Amino acid sequence: MYLERKRQVAFTHDLVELAEELGATENVFHAAAELSPDYVTTRYPNAANAVPAKLYDEASAEMHLKLSREVLQWVKGELRLEM
Repeated sequence: MYLERKRQVAFTHDLVELAEELGATENVFHAAAELSPDYVTTRYPNAANAVPAKLYDEASAEMHLKLSREVLQWVKGELRLEM
């Protein structure tokens, strides 16, 4: 008889915690660490204590986009989705 093991899903906005829970690669873990504070800041503008749009410039936007793509590529690979 097959017994399905129930797994509790993490409910958090902390991308580092999610990366740990999922056993992400070192590169993805690093990307999660860089992106996590920005996720909260951009989702909840009051958390920034500043206007979020003023916290970023083109260079930081490019860096975050690169890191986000790296995470997305890893997730797609884990889910075995076409790249």
